[in-house]
Amino acid sequence: VILHVKLKELNKETKNYKKLSKLLIAYFKRNFKTILIPVFTYSFCKKRKINLKTHKSETGRFSEEIRKIYKNQRTLDPIFSFIKIGAGLKLRKSINNIAFDNNSVFKKIYDKNFLIINIGLKQIVSTQFHKIEFDKKVPYRYNKIFRGTVNGKEISYKYFVRDRRYSLDRKKILKDLLKNKIVKQFKIGKLDIRYFKTKNFSKFLEKRVSKNNYYLVKKGK
Repeated sequence: VILHVKLKELNKETKNYKKLSKLLIAYFKRNFKTILIPVFTYSFCKKRKINLKTHKSETGRFSEEIRKIYKNQRTLDPIFSFIKIGAGLKLRKSINNIAFDNNSVFKKIYDKNFLIINIGLKQIVSTQFHKIEFDKKVPYRYNKIFRGTVNGKEISYKYFVRDRRYSLDRKKILKDLLKNKIVKQFKIGKLDIRYFKTKNFSKFLEKRVSKNNYYLVKKGK
């Protein structure tokens, strides 16, 4: 399972983020062999230097709380690293140097058909969007090389970056995914929860992108 969580929506009263993060992980550990938590670091694109042993997650409070607990279980990617909890998935121990190719964690996520869960998020969130864009070679993204250091080692990192005139049309995408029963969602009080399997999600969107290269995005003014 992959967890994208916004703790603020879960714990507006006590603000005990560490305790809540531990409770969430304990629940999912009872039900899944492997848990992946995104602990991404987009700042590498500007700074060109990162120590993944100590660098904070840039994808929210939940991911940072989990990183602090499981800091020795972080995958080696300068931008798209994950905390891996559990032994059900083997990942490379060397530094990844291409963001979305078939040696990346995103291909394994697809092959293993991970369940992706959004908790407390108003919009649909999944980095598999970018794996689809990479595989379909969409025209609004292009490969860019970032040279820098990761854990003291020099690296050339290839990232399929987006033309900033475009952004994901998450509202339209979610509407289509719900209509076609690819995504399920419900509320607990005011808390939004949605979930979907990677293969159904990817195959559906790949078909849409094959018909229209710009299906996933909208162009800004």
